[in-house]
Formats: sequence, structure tokens, C-alpha cells
Amino acid sequence: MRVIRENSGINRGRRVVRGNISMGESIAIPVEIRPGVSTAIFDLLWKRNWQKFPTSDIDMLIYDPDSNLVSLDGATGNSPERAVIDDPLPGTWHVLIEGAEMVFKDNFKLMLKLK
Repeated sequence: MRVIRENSGINRGRRVVRGNISMGESIAIPVEIRPGVSTAIFDLLWKRNWQKFPTSDIDMLIYDPDSNLVSLDGATGNSPERAVIDDPLPGTWHVLIEGAEMVFKDNFKLMLKLK
């Protein structure tokens, strides 16, 4: 069997933060979205993805400036996790990174592309 990932070479935008996370740990990251942005694409990447065993499952939940949970799209078994927000409110958003299922501490990168 051969597994092929589509869009693996796409431009993921700018790196917002890079860090380390352990199982059960949660890290909140503030992200500024300016007025006039039509789409915000959040990508969460980490080292122990499906290319390594044992793998890590790191989840991403996204909250708008009013503290409403607006996306669980980044809380799946995918690697990288991706959430696309159309017509995001301007202001400070919060991205919650959670070490859901991990054997070892892992490093992650949060990327953001604004259109």
C-alpha cells in the first residue's frame, strides 16, 4: 500500500510560533487578524507525524475575538491539522494547541496564511 498526501508542497504562510508540547499540555496562542482579511488558513505541523512511529496527535482549536469556539477542524487525526476560516472578524484570535495523544514530547509549528 502507498499513501500519498495531496498539497504537501503548498505555501503555508508565515510561522506564528514554534514550540514544544507534552501529552495533556495546552498552549494558548494569540493571533492578530487585521480588517479586510477574507480567509485565514491555520496549519499546525509537528515532528512525530505519520512519518514516524509512535506518532503524536496534536490538536488545534480556534477561538474568535469574542471567545467563541469557531473551528474544531484542527482537532482530527490529520497531519498537518488545518482550519480555514472565511470572513474572520478582525481582532485577536486565540489558537489552543493541545497535546492530545503523545508518547514523547514533540515540537510544533503554527503557520498562518491570510488572504
